[in-house]
Amino acid sequence: TATPVVDDDVLESMETIIEAVPHPLYGLNVDDYTIQHANSLANGHPGTTCYSVTHDRDRPCDEGSDSVPCPLQEVVETGEPMTVEHTHYDADGTERVHEVHAAPIVDDEGQIVQLVESLIDTTERVAYEQRLQRQRDDLETLNQVLRHDLRNELPLILAYSDLLTAEDESHLETIRESAEHAVELTTTAREMSNVLLDTDTSVGTVRLRPVLNSEIDSIRDAYDAASITVDDGIPDVTVVGNEMLGSVFRNLLKNAIQHNDKPVSEVTVSAAVAADTVTVQVADNGPGVPDNHKTEIFGKGETGLDSAGTGLGLYLVETLVSAYDGSVSVTDNDPEGAVFLVTLPRAE
Repeated sequence: TATPVVDDDVLESMETIIEAVPHPLYGLNVDDYTIQHANSLANGHPGTTCYSVTHDRDRPCDEGSDSVPCPLQEVVETGEPMTVEHTHYDADGTERVHEVHAAPIVDDEGQIVQLVESLIDTTERVAYEQRLQRQRDDLETLNQVLRHDLRNELPLILAYSDLLTAEDESHLETIRESAEHAVELTTTAREMSNVLLDTDTSVGTVRLRPVLNSEIDSIRDAYDAASITVDDGIPDVTVVGNEMLGSVFRNLLKNAIQHNDKPVSEVTVSAAVAADTVTVQVADNGPGVPDNHKTEIFGKGETGLDSAGTGLGLYLVETLVSAYDGSVSVTDNDPEGAVFLVTLPRAE
């Protein structure tokens, strides 16, 4: 059926209305989806197809092995408006998420003579919703881990308190260690909450040397029985980071000492500077990390629920380093132990 003919005044009024819509708007041929009208916000021009413009496809979206739901086909079949979410590409090839609204235009006999499609860019909204969902998931993990680990520590404190006598001080050390671990858990949980709930995600630049040296000094004071050495000094370079960078090194240093099975925990810290990155190594003489745990050790599955105690700290390390566009990994030390490597972008 041919599109009804309209006079010039009506056509001019329609063009004005189309142009006033604050989103890309298309009038499409009902048979082949070619563009007949478009406002200035829309890509493409009359004669091109909507799927070639928005998807760089040579066939409709719902055809072929890489098909996606096409609202236009639904409108043609049902005669009802349809809304879907599509990933489109702008003129620069940048991926954008759009809420696609399609609706029919019918003649006096109820026949669909044209289709109208508008695109609402929801990229930022979708990213925000995904970030909120990740935060909810991470906070649920944090809640589970904290409850689990505190339940392990606090009953132990109470049990050994009941056994403590004036002559028996052997239980006192266990009580002290468990209490300190409970305090550490709450501190790490607070830091983790700050990271997960930081919607601003502000990342700037930080001088590496004072931050790392400060954490090394603090750990030396807290664990005076451990041996912590710095190999060749810490380079005075600036890296991508923020005020939470110290938590990365603090948790790695604690991990190297607390999960060490030797009479004396030996930890060696070093840093290597490359053209665009700095890699900090924290090596220990502990039991090492099995190959099948080297990747999983930083994830949610290894935050204490069923792990050997690598704990929430390493999850915080991975979360922070990822926010800095860096990387963290673990390898074997020679002759024994583990080496944790944190690579951060330089910021000069």
